[in-house]
Amino acid sequence: METIREKGLHWLNIVGPILFVLAIAAVTTRSQVYRSVPGEIVDSTHDINQGYRDFHNAIYFPVRAMLTGVNPYSAEYLEFHPDELGFPQYSPSSLLLHSFVGFFNVKSAEIVYLIVNLVLLLLIGWLALKKTDQWFPIGAVFLLCAVIVLCRPGLLNFLGLQMTLLLILGTYLALEYSDKSPAISGVGLLLAFCKPTWGIPLGIMMLFRRNLSAVSMGGVWARVDIYSMIVRWYQEVDSELLVFGSVLLLGVIVMLLERSPAHRHGINSRTGLFAILVMLISIYHQPYDTLVLWIPLVALVGGALSFRSSFGSVTKWALVLLMLVPMLNFLGTKFVLEGGLAERLPQLAEYLDFSKTAAMTPEGLELKDQLLYAWPWKLAVTINGIALTLAALIVGLRIVGSRFIPIAYDEEGDW
Repeated sequence: METIREKGLHWLNIVGPILFVLAIAAVTTRSQVYRSVPGEIVDSTHDINQGYRDFHNAIYFPVRAMLTGVNPYSAEYLEFHPDELGFPQYSPSSLLLHSFVGFFNVKSAEIVYLIVNLVLLLLIGWLALKKTDQWFPIGAVFLLCAVIVLCRPGLLNFLGLQMTLLLILGTYLALEYSDKSPAISGVGLLLAFCKPTWGIPLGIMMLFRRNLSAVSMGGVWARVDIYSMIVRWYQEVDSELLVFGSVLLLGVIVMLLERSPAHRHGINSRTGLFAILVMLISIYHQPYDTLVLWIPLVALVGGALSFRSSFGSVTKWALVLLMLVPMLNFLGTKFVLEGGLAERLPQLAEYLDFSKTAAMTPEGLELKDQLLYAWPWKLAVTINGIALTLAALIVGLRIVGSRFIPIAYDEEGDW
């Protein structure tokens, strides 16, 4: 028999799907209006017609090249690509996994991969709600997915038709099944390794989380990683590998200090959340990659038991707010700089107080370029990474503190 609470939530079964369809319609319409036409790119960096370009460059044309006998990693591939662009450094497993799109023409392939993304989105939304330990009607899945689509990372993902949702599914399988089924976890890690900057730090974190069986089975523009933040504030920095290694080393030390076996497994554990955060801030990651945070984010908001035993209410909501920053931050985007908003707000120069950065700002720059040297703008385009770094510190300190400082908490998780 349904409870009163369950009956009251049935309105989501109507509202959720409607909002989901509207969100998808809005995003796909924008992608079609600004669709990237292969062979007609004027400037691959600043051309506003970015729709589905990531799909073209990272998936479709590399796969087509592979199927026709051209090595996507070779110089010959530049002549094969309509825009003479190179293949991003994704792994060969990505080519094999996406080989099915190569049997369609480019427009048909876009539709097919869009459908794949929608299926993955609904699956991830369902998994996220399932991990909250609460009952929700199916409409709640659609509502959550609508929110994910309309947050900034979601918009970027569907505009470019990225493979991010596939990586999120791989992350979920890798972390959630690390103890239940190392084989499934290994498959998830292989999916994550489609993007090496995603899979490598995740694999290292899992290795030192003692998920040995699972790991063995697996074989700058508004970026969110720490290196990009340093470069934004200090232009002359050539030590990305050093920053990457330092962050991972600290992450490994924290993982080794986790003393509770119960918190070494599952995606919605403090080590699972820590692994995701370290992965995002350690090396090259764009805002759309932060979509992976929606699974632990929903679990935190929903009061999942696995998190209630790790974080008190104050800590929990602090983490929620920090993880929402990259979802809601639209400052520092190309829409603002390249879309003309900066040019239409001449008073912006006075507000940003360029006089304090005059010594650092080259002569003769347009307003949108001057913005890059103003400290308020640097803060705006690095706030995502700053927020995620703070979240990682909070979770890391909680893990370390649990080893050295016994912390008492009640059934609600307040301490």
